[in-house]
Amino acid sequence: MNLHVDDVRCLKVMGEDATRASREYERHRVALTVRYGKARDFVVDYAENLSSGGLFVRTDQPFERGELIDIVLDLPGFGEFEIKASAAHSIAPDAAADLGRSPGTGFSIVDGPTGFFDALHIYLVRLGKRRECTVLVAGEELRAAVGDAGYLVAPLPPPNKLFKVIALNEEPVIAAVVPGGYMNEYMTAATAMGTPEIIKVIDHYGTFGDLLMAIDEELIVAI
Repeated sequence: MNLHVDDVRCLKVMGEDATRASREYERHRVALTVRYGKARDFVVDYAENLSSGGLFVRTDQPFERGELIDIVLDLPGFGEFEIKASAAHSIAPDAAADLGRSPGTGFSIVDGPTGFFDALHIYLVRLGKRRECTVLVAGEELRAAVGDAGYLVAPLPPPNKLFKVIALNEEPVIAAVVPGGYMNEYMTAATAMGTPEIIKVIDHYGTFGDLLMAIDEELIVAI
């Protein structure tokens, strides 16, 4: 899992306390849709990293340190929550290019509605469980993306070797992401194993977030 200790700042942490408090929360690489308001305008962006204290949002928009904004955060499986957040640090596009990172702003979570922090805790626990499960994925680029999301990944084997790979894998295999053109072959192999639900067809999901949510549904069953 790719964890970036400087991408998320913990709740109400500034200055010298940031180093100490950054150890209190584990970071998880995620792809969450967020809507945040500034000057009454809403845009769609993605939360790149998330902890129980804050999140890093990829955006070209500048935010001043300490600026308070409302963020509508969508936690897959739990719904949307409007939270209060404070801008903690920003990475400008030019600086991001030099560092090989994404431009954006790290926000500290200041307040949330009833049930939000419980939902966030459960969701983070689920994210932590990703590293205990394997997803078989076709294609290096997509495999890297699923790996960045926290899952253990392995190349998708041919349909006739699917059972052997799953049986011999040290960690449970909860999903196999296959191209649409090969769906029938893999579905036949998985059905013979009694687990047709593990087949996730790339063409059936509009975005990577949709695919990740479908894989997470199998994770919920596994845990």
